Amino acid sequence: MTENAIRPFKAAPIVHPVNCRPETSPLRATFKTAERAFRYNNRLRGGDILGNHPETWLEKDDLVAFGRCAPSGRLRKDERIACPAIWRAADEKARDLQDGAATAYSIVASLPPGCPPSEMQRIIELWAREAVTTSGMIADWSIHDPVRDDDRSPMPHAHILVTLRGWRRGKQNTGWRNPNWLASEDAVRGLEDLWLSLTGFRDVPSYRKGAK
Repeated sequence: MTENAIRPFKAAPIVHPVNCRPETSPLRATFKTAERAFRYNNRLRGGDILGNHPETWLEKDDLVAFGRCAPSGRLRKDERIACPAIWRAADEKARDLQDGAATAYSIVASLPPGCPPSEMQRIIELWAREAVTTSGMIADWSIHDPVRDDDRSPMPHAHILVTLRGWRRGKQNTGWRNPNWLASEDAVRGLEDLWLSLTGFRDVPSYRKGAK
């Protein structure tokens, strides 16, 4: 098992500002929009429904690979390539509903140091196939491997965006909402446990709910 000083798997909901209700949300929200998270993960210039993004992340030279995992037959050919369109649609859907629901889930997960990019991709795609696409959802992933000049620099890690609504081919919306998909902390914990089993990382016990 690989030792890790930081939590090797962190997941947080993305909640549009008009829907953000911290007092009722059991988990800490992260990016304000899913498209912003996608552009950050992939070091892309541009904006979202809230406006332009800061371009400081474009200066980072740590993007190794990126891709999209989706259920078979669910996307058109032009939608199979990782692009911001479905995340903008998810943001617009969440804004219009204004029901307090999260737009997507943002995950940051550690990858084994020294692992070749092809093996990192294999781990991510296996995890996504077993944990995400079997439920009809989509996962966009990006691998960041910072240049490490000292022991304090981050280790290789994956940024993964997961849809919360099933995507229907050719539709300009995010489809149906599965009320059981990532509806509890235990459900999110299941995603983490699978990641730990595939990568060999140990969890950090203090992050477990109720740990002292």
